[in-house]
Amino acid sequence: MALFENFLKNKNIQFLRGARLSRVSYFKAGGIVDFYVEPKGSKELVSIIEFCSMQGINFKIIGLSSNILFFDEDVYECVISTKLMNQISIEGQIITAEAGVTLSDLTRYALMHGLSGIEGLEGIPGTVGGAVLMNAGAYGYNISTTLETVNYYSDDICVIGRDECGFTYRESRFKNNPKEIILEAQFRFEQGVSKQIKEKMDRFHSARHSYQEFSYPNLGSMFSINRDIYREVFKKSIAYTAACIVLKVIFKNRFSKLLTRKNPSNGLFNRLFFHYARHVIKAKFGNRPLAVSNKSLNILINNGEYNKEDFLNHIGILREFIDEKFLIENELFHGGNTSQNFEKGTDL
Repeated sequence: MALFENFLKNKNIQFLRGARLSRVSYFKAGGIVDFYVEPKGSKELVSIIEFCSMQGINFKIIGLSSNILFFDEDVYECVISTKLMNQISIEGQIITAEAGVTLSDLTRYALMHGLSGIEGLEGIPGTVGGAVLMNAGAYGYNISTTLETVNYYSDDICVIGRDECGFTYRESRFKNNPKEIILEAQFRFEQGVSKQIKEKMDRFHSARHSYQEFSYPNLGSMFSINRDIYREVFKKSIAYTAACIVLKVIFKNRFSKLLTRKNPSNGLFNRLFFHYARHVIKAKFGNRPLAVSNKSLNILINNGEYNKEDFLNHIGILREFIDEKFLIENELFHGGNTSQNFEKGTDL
């Protein structure tokens, strides 16, 4: 690996040796990585990919890692972050953003120029590269709607249009072709009124805080479910479904939401699930607690008390009650230079 270190130094590419991923990953988890590399642009990223490919160095490309679960017990070879690939520019109604530009920066940049089309993506903790890869969306908005072209690297730099990206719900061609590395994307927006765009973003921001965990490190929704997670896990029980409906009538009406707006929680629904699934939990995983947020059963949290086994247990329990058609949205990335996913994940 001395050759790789010399290469990075000669190219003046920012890197750390023997870094602990728990200090740089979004979930604040992960063991030692031999090389943690941060290229400052597409040219540097391509040169790193080509060098690693020639030298047989296993690498993983991430953005903010807000959809990747690393493990404290594992050792990793090379992780390349696009965080410093954050150049953004505008020409007319087209915005060009490098893969490492955050969705927050992209939405705010569009707002500054009175451009509309991605207001619902405000607050999603990801990058342009990850958003395009998984066709990120929220509140009826999808990143693919405004996308014009994508520049990616695969033995050479290629440019393709939206229709060639294979977008479906939380899917794109890039998820199934990991050797196609997104470098930057161009988006065409509609001209709007800044005040109205901001009002929409403010509403979405407030709504997101009511159901997303923001205190503990987390990876957002674990399973890609486009319906109520609690109705899904109780679907085989009339009694528990009825209990869930009653709780919603009592605690999720407009008046109750107003009273709890400063401390929204689904703790009662979580406890209902724990009671419903108690036999499965006991038989499979003993008495260890689930690493779950009070905001949603579908959100893993890292409060410093859980380990790799706890996280895998939580995912395994939910998998018992969730239809197979709903895939795991996050990626479980193990060390040992091998990605052993439960299901296809994504790099955010």
